[in-house]
Amino acid sequence: MKRVFAGLSLIAGCLALGIYAGCDSEDNNDPLSGLTPGDTTSGEFQFVEGVLDEPTEGIGQSLELSLRLLENIPPMPNSGRRSLPSLAVSNDSFAVTAVNSYSFENGWHIFDYEASILSYDDLTQELDSLAIAGVDSLQLLTEGTPNGAFEIEVFDEFRVRAHRTGSFVSVEETGGGSEDHLLDVQVNVNGGDTSITVNGTLNDSLELNFFDVETECGVVVTSLSTLINFSAVVDETNPSECPLGGTVSQTVGLNLTCLGASDLDPENINGSWTVTATVNESDQSVTVTYSDGTTFWTVTGQCDDVAPPVPQ
Repeated sequence: MKRVFAGLSLIAGCLALGIYAGCDSEDNNDPLSGLTPGDTTSGEFQFVEGVLDEPTEGIGQSLELSLRLLENIPPMPNSGRRSLPSLAVSNDSFAVTAVNSYSFENGWHIFDYEASILSYDDLTQELDSLAIAGVDSLQLLTEGTPNGAFEIEVFDEFRVRAHRTGSFVSVEETGGGSEDHLLDVQVNVNGGDTSITVNGTLNDSLELNFFDVETECGVVVTSLSTLINFSAVVDETNPSECPLGGTVSQTVGLNLTCLGASDLDPENINGSWTVTATVNESDQSVTVTYSDGTTFWTVTGQCDDVAPPVPQ
């Protein structure tokens, strides 16, 4: 089933790039009607765009971390299998550093664990570090029936119930938060083709503190993300960051406070934001729209390109 896990990792990578995906739509109910177009080059919008990427990256990291945990399921006694083969994307920045306890109850693999994530900041050329502690429940199913404790290599459904806390440190930022994630992944095999479909809800709470010589700011981010039929084809020989379809929608609350001189005006940032997007199948571009209820901003980029979206 390594091809299946490659598909899961593909989706994780797609989400980690901050791609909100959907299919072309003929819906005539324009949610932007009556809203004012905003300037995507303004410092305040670019700040908000960066902050709103944080919970989105967390979705991809959540799937990736679940794959790492599956590698820590103990083998059947006397089976000769030392451990489950590596299933996640080859990424040395992800590591399960400790499994404090493991149990198998009512079809669920339950982990109490600690993990770490390292990422390279292109701007500061420094490593950012994230430390995580969590209790995750993972379930593998075949035709709707939970697999046994050691039946971990053949399945058609994968469920995640994750409860985590974390803290991070970078050159100019510190912070922490918590997350409660519910994800259901369907594995669909049709002849030689395999596809993955993800549904779920994710609640995240995050506090970011950032500073320079004259200013210290903090922003509290609360988000609710909903994935509906978010799908991708599993193809290790021709990987793509582009999904087949489905939607990822987010409602995010922001609360910014600053001490000292700052170019950011909390009145233009604080409140409730929504993010919607469409994958344009004709050219594989993705159009993302941000709105604070009175103004909207639109950016477009290629869904298979790691480069940042191009402001319109």
